[in-house]
Amino acid sequence: MLVSGRHGDAQPPSPVPADQAPHRVSPQEPEALNETDLPSPDPGPTDPTQLDDLVLARQIENPVSGILRIPLNNTVLFGLGPDEDRVGNALVLAPILPALFANNWSLITRVILPIAVTVPDFTSSSGNTTGFGDMAIDVLGHKALEGRKGQLYDLGLGVFTGFPTATDDALGPKRWRIGPELVLGITARRVVTVLLARNVWSVDDRNRPDVNQLALEYLLFYNLPKLWYLATEPLITANWNASQRDRWFVPVGGGLGKHFRVPRLPRLALTTRLQAFYNVVRTPTSPVWELNFRFVFWNPNPMRFTGR
Repeated sequence: MLVSGRHGDAQPPSPVPADQAPHRVSPQEPEALNETDLPSPDPGPTDPTQLDDLVLARQIENPVSGILRIPLNNTVLFGLGPDEDRVGNALVLAPILPALFANNWSLITRVILPIAVTVPDFTSSSGNTTGFGDMAIDVLGHKALEGRKGQLYDLGLGVFTGFPTATDDALGPKRWRIGPELVLGITARRVVTVLLARNVWSVDDRNRPDVNQLALEYLLFYNLPKLWYLATEPLITANWNASQRDRWFVPVGGGLGKHFRVPRLPRLALTTRLQAFYNVVRTPTSPVWELNFRFVFWNPNPMRFTGR
């Protein structure tokens, strides 16, 4: 997974093929919750109308909580090119499809679809290339564990597979790629934090640059009253085939978001957030800074397999 996928697989704007993931029964405010009100280790809720705001928010924000969700991410890439005066864009759809099993095990699949990637034409002073990027699929085996004082722990291992589907060489590596993926997470009272890591390699013999790339994404959410929250999701990458000077990409930033219940559809919910990142370490093809908007539709109705 389950990395958020801000850029899809557009190589020039970003050094990584990304991907990028989500009812109250009492009038009491979240501050009045007791430790016994914290969520059980069940990877996903069965009825959001019976969840307190704070519990609902934690379920949405955890990318491996077992909720069926459809994130739509749009990232504007500022400061591209040798003069840092060009702008790109990546629109990525990344549905997350969970299947739940007994004893808090789950199988989570994410399909990453960079449906519209725009990259400046660096051979001229104007013009862009727009098209579909390289799609990818994450398949992750996940276990939810109950910790002390109501904390929940997430452990996941899986495989990332990338496909050469870009409609232009400028829009992705256009290589078959595969690599292992690790997810570690902790959900506490107001905080959800998840670390996602993977390394991918190209496995075909196409006449394109080889891929050997690390991606690290740290997700941190802090929940505020009335379903508002603070968020930061920096995507750090390292291209092991590049020189030391051009290897790392390190953004710093964050933003604000809000979850919404749907009054006439109580089993559904929406979440939005806006984040800005300044790339303190970047490669020659990376943007100087990025503005990311994310819209997520979710429904807690995954496939369930009880083994009976």
